Amino acid sequence: MFFNHTHKQRIIQVILAVTLIVSLLATPLISGGAHLAHADAAGFILNRTHFGPNEQVIIEIGTLTSGCDTIARVSDIYIVAHGSLDLFETPNTITAIGGGGVASEVIGITAPSGTLGTGTYDIVEDVCQDGVFNAGDTILSPAFTVEITTDVPPLPYFQEIKDHAQAEADYWFDTFAYTQYRLMLLDAVQLYQALLDPTEGELWLIQEVFQIELGTPDPKEAVLQSLLDKTRYYLGIAADPPDPDFRQLAPLAAGDVIAPLSNDPIELALTAVGTESRTEAELARAFLASLERYQGAEQAGDGEWALIHARALKDYAVELQTQLGQTNTAVSTLETALIADTTDLSSTAADLATTHSRWRTTGFNADEIRTARNLGLSETDLNDMLAEIDGLNFADYSETDYLAVLANIRAENNTFNNSLNGFIADIDTLITTLKSDPLVVDRSPIANAGNSYSGTVGNAISFDATGSSNLAAVVAYAWDMDGDGNFDDATGATPSYTYATPYKGVVGVQVTNNGVYANIAYAQIEVSSGNQRPFITTATPAERFLQVETATSAPFTLTATDPDNDPLSIRWELDDTLLTTGSTLNYTPTTSDIGLHTMRGIVSETGAAGGGSETAVNWQIFVYAPDSDGDLWHDNVDCAINDPNVHPGMSEIVGNGIDDDCDPTTSDVPPIAAFSFAPAIPAVGETIQFSDLSSDSDGSIVAWAWNFGDAATSNTPNPSHSYSAAGTYPVALTITDNDGGQATVTQNVVVYELPTAVFTTDLAQNAAAIANGATVVDFSSTNGGGNTAVSAIDSNDLSLWLTANGQTSDQFIKVDLAGSESHLIEQFVIKGAATDRGLRDFEILVSSGGSNDADFVSVVSGTLPQDDAFHSFTISPVAARYVKLRAINNWG
Repeated sequence: MFFNHTHKQRIIQVILAVTLIVSLLATPLISGGAHLAHADAAGFILNRTHFGPNEQVIIEIGTLTSGCDTIARVSDIYIVAHGSLDLFETPNTITAIGGGGVASEVIGITAPSGTLGTGTYDIVEDVCQDGVFNAGDTILSPAFTVEITTDVPPLPYFQEIKDHAQAEADYWFDTFAYTQYRLMLLDAVQLYQALLDPTEGELWLIQEVFQIELGTPDPKEAVLQSLLDKTRYYLGIAADPPDPDFRQLAPLAAGDVIAPLSNDPIELALTAVGTESRTEAELARAFLASLERYQGAEQAGDGEWALIHARALKDYAVELQTQLGQTNTAVSTLETALIADTTDLSSTAADLATTHSRWRTTGFNADEIRTARNLGLSETDLNDMLAEIDGLNFADYSETDYLAVLANIRAENNTFNNSLNGFIADIDTLITTLKSDPLVVDRSPIANAGNSYSGTVGNAISFDATGSSNLAAVVAYAWDMDGDGNFDDATGATPSYTYATPYKGVVGVQVTNNGVYANIAYAQIEVSSGNQRPFITTATPAERFLQVETATSAPFTLTATDPDNDPLSIRWELDDTLLTTGSTLNYTPTTSDIGLHTMRGIVSETGAAGGGSETAVNWQIFVYAPDSDGDLWHDNVDCAINDPNVHPGMSEIVGNGIDDDCDPTTSDVPPIAAFSFAPAIPAVGETIQFSDLSSDSDGSIVAWAWNFGDAATSNTPNPSHSYSAAGTYPVALTITDNDGGQATVTQNVVVYELPTAVFTTDLAQNAAAIANGATVVDFSSTNGGGNTAVSAIDSNDLSLWLTANGQTSDQFIKVDLAGSESHLIEQFVIKGAATDRGLRDFEILVSSGGSNDADFVSVVSGTLPQDDAFHSFTISPVAARYVKLRAINNWG
């Protein structure tokens, strides 16, 4: 029922009878199951499961498996290390008594009178006595453990070794610090020169970004890491904590050679120190592991593993002595290179300090950023390089102190080498002591990789491990020929191996005896090329990092000689793609070549005996385009080469449709301004709530400016306002997004003056009744027959509007009120229905203008009781010509 107030007020009743239909969905249930599997294993009952020294292992009760036997059941019983199925030991052959049973069978004796040392063991029944574990055999796992403790002597000469390790760690950490500081300081000076004077320093920037773009390993980082690794392992030796997990060997795993990127003497010397440090660090790591595991065996009273690690300590000490001499040679070369270097790192220190302060506080200026971008660097690249040198005090570095640390290292290495002589002699005595202890079982073989080896590439080298020995026979030999820590390159006691490239380092052999116990040993090796490489006598241009503009020619030349007088050929490759052959090349890049490339000139022997060798020289080339529009931005980074007003240094103008700054990620899309207000038809003095509905597809709204059309303003997103006089007010909202883009929208707000009159009520009339001139202008659906949408306003309580079958939600009817004119409505009356198809949740909307959906505003919503009664809903008076009932759902 709608209450209509005109100058002669009447109560006008609208009665809507609506029936809705709803359907239900069913969800099937899913069920499943699982299956279990079971497994059985044969076994014996032993006299015990834990044994000490000189005790018998006895099968008290057991039953042999019937398999390959014809008369009596006979099986071979093996005792093997836990987890091993290799049947190497001599078995115990057992013949069963009646019914296949066995009783009181002695199958083993623990050390020292027997062969079973400390460890965990399995018992394997070889049913067919074929020496192979197969499907018919059975196993008891784990069967028993043996623990034989002995008084393991402490390591001799140990404190002196720890003291030297601490000194080595201190000196090598100082070397790391000075090396890092020098490299960072040099980078700082070069970065300064590059950005302030591009003609002097731009090629260094190309080199830096070249390593980033092509993923070239930075030898400086590899050198620093090798120095830190060595420091860490020497500190470990000085700390020497025991390792409780001592029942394992400590093989070597040598690192790769650190290759320099240039022929700079200091870089060559540093990479040599880094390479030797990698090898020394690996030897120190293996020495440390053996040291900690010896102490773990000492704490556990395990003489067998103490003996194994004592032998390893001796071997690694001998190898470490050799390596200390090689490291000293590399350190001496570095000292010579530093002394000969004429670079004055302090000459630009004052200017650099000032510039560095500016970079740190205000960043790079526009010219510096443009220089870097033209060279292929981003501002992020610049900031990353600045971060590497940030915090440096340029007065802290001293080349004299650096050289003093290197001299101290050589002196300490010599002293350490002498101390290792005493350590090795005492270790020999310790090994003899352990071997003479009756409780120490010596089951592991003694590996011997032979003497040092040498040879040439392409020719087989013979290796000999027959010097390996053990009380039990050695049954397997595995070789590590390439120093990768894996014994997978050759097998046998005397294998041969052919190297495809020169190699200098160690070869290792792992020997295994028939008790499945293993040990390892190493020998030095140097494999050289059987043919001398050709020598490049001249290579131009002399600079190895070049800038080449597109469509211009860059000439390259090579000349070479061969020590063996072999004929030579020269070829040229760009990024591993052949360009041409001959001693000269004119390289003319096109626009498709813009970017970073490697030009390589390769000299090859064409008639060398035993296969030719090659020598190459590399140039790193940065190809760039010219600056066609004169805006100081090269065409390789300028997105509009013919428009000087568009380049990476330009600010983006939002909304002009142009990528002004050559950055597609910068917004060029303005925001969209929108707002709503309620009530839709306010009265004078009534509070109006304004709500911002603006959006920004690529950002967010950060500022709002409202103008309410009566000189009032607001800067909040959702303000409220009221008007003191009737009229039409243009309300404008201007928004600003996070990119600086703006948009404005204006809507008219019509304010009504409230009428002043004496009203009476008349319940006899209905503004929505057909009899009073109301009409249905639109509806969602009907099921036909006599229950059409008109039935909702025909003043007949028994006449109902039925929606179409299946239309159980979101239905509607629109009514043009009596007289096709506007009325002031303050109450609605709706009739319910006591069925599941009756209206439940609803919403009533009104319009004072048109009947389109956008013209309506909501004035009341709720839930109608499930009964046949009339229900009224009162609202603040609102002007309306059209009423829309939205039937949300029914009671079904």
